[in-house]
Amino acid sequence: MPNLDFGKAKKRPNLTTPPPRKDEVAEIKKMIKVQNDYLKEIYDNTKKTKRYIFLGRLISLIYLLIIVIPIIIAIIYIPPFFQKNVEPLVKTFQNGESGNILEYVNSLKDQGVDLEDLIKMYK
Repeated sequence: MPNLDFGKAKKRPNLTTPPPRKDEVAEIKKMIKVQNDYLKEIYDNTKKTKRYIFLGRLISLIYLLIIVIPIIIAIIYIPPFFQKNVEPLVKTFQNGESGNILEYVNSLKDQGVDLEDLIKMYK
């Protein structure tokens, strides 16, 4: 039966430990050396992983810039390009209210422009 008498003070056991033996000290040193070797390997692998992750992020940033920079350039330069080059072309083909290209060609003939000479020049 267990001792359930809580009123009496119990004698504490001796908590001092005897000094380690020489073979135990050698074994502990050997275990510490092995653990240090493992820690060095873990540290080296961690450095390699960190470098790999950094290069992956850098390459992702480069890919993003390769995609985003041309889009930004297009947004900046395409509207003025269309205003400069397409609007005069549209006005040329519209030629007033009619919008008929045949009427424009006939008006060039009426103005004395030789269309065959123009075609020969651009061939």
